[in-house]
Amino acid sequence: MRVKAIHVAAFQPLKVLTWNINARGKSSLAPKSFTVADKMAATQQEICRWRPDLCALQECADALPLPGLASLYDFVGSAPAEHCGHIHCYVRKGLRAVLLGSPEN
Repeated sequence: MRVKAIHVAAFQPLKVLTWNINARGKSSLAPKSFTVADKMAATQQEICRWRPDLCALQECADALPLPGLASLYDFVGSAPAEHCGHIHCYVRKGLRAVLLGSPEN
């Protein structure tokens, strides 16, 4: 067995964010002037502010990547969700990601 010591200074935790964004609607508590477009812009702004390494978004309106994330994230891919819309997966630029298929049941 080979053991490798990792020094605390070299350790970089991986930050993961998952969010059900319900991109086709808005909260009943939102002001009437708040549109779905406003909600999507605010969502993308928050993701960029938190800067997770990996980001999974549920209930996206369609399979296309969100344009507001393109400067910081690579779009790994999307898949239709059983309940509503699509699931998106993003990875911070500079990290490598491989899209794997789901196992057959």
